[in-house]
Amino acid sequence: MSEYGSGADYDAQYDALYEPEIRYLTTLALKQQGAILDLCCGTGIVTIPLAATGLEVVGVDISPAMLEHAKAKAASRSNPKFYLQDALEFDTAQRFGLALMTGNAFQAFLSENRIKALLGTVYKHLEPGAVFIFDTRLPEGYDFTLDDDFRLWSEYEDGSGKFVRSLVKQAAFDAERGILRFEFKDVYEDGAEQRSSEDLKFTTLDAILKLVRDAGFEVVGQYQNWRLEPLQADPAAMVLELKKPAS
Repeated sequence: MSEYGSGADYDAQYDALYEPEIRYLTTLALKQQGAILDLCCGTGIVTIPLAATGLEVVGVDISPAMLEHAKAKAASRSNPKFYLQDALEFDTAQRFGLALMTGNAFQAFLSENRIKALLGTVYKHLEPGAVFIFDTRLPEGYDFTLDDDFRLWSEYEDGSGKFVRSLVKQAAFDAERGILRFEFKDVYEDGAEQRSSEDLKFTTLDAILKLVRDAGFEVVGQYQNWRLEPLQADPAAMVLELKKPAS
């Protein structure tokens, strides 16, 4: 996952895209009450605004660069707290009223066993009646056509103020495992280039629903996006809201 080498650059490219997530998750957090667990929290784009609710927030991420930037942004605060740790190994006696994952981080767990381990970790750390919500792309409506060359993904000023053209290529697809490899190329005005890559797993909607129910969760909401639009037929993405049974 070399795409996540700079927290400042990630914020510069993606920060403005998280407004729908922050708006809904703030409402949900206040409804649920209790502490909040943000797994794969990255630079704290969602974590830090949620701490403004006054509820206790814990962010967990495996990337030192992303988490270092998150901690720097929240340096003047006692809340949230951040932990550099694999989400599958995170373990605390604390229990949470809400757990979340944004940015399609669910797809970074590249096998069914790792997804099961993730769901087990989350379930263990939730209070009875608590909610787990996450987003993911789905294979049903996704176009897996491989690119012959890089195509424009976005243009932005990076953390140091340099103009960047970010290019992406769908480079390889393992249909048996459902894993798509993305390659990225950042091109700077002086001609310099920086390359990175990311593998993401695409799990079918039916398979996800079976996995979450086998883990003990109740499905309480299936949405097209963070604006909570109804899920359409053959969706390319989904937000899934789950609940740990109250008893």
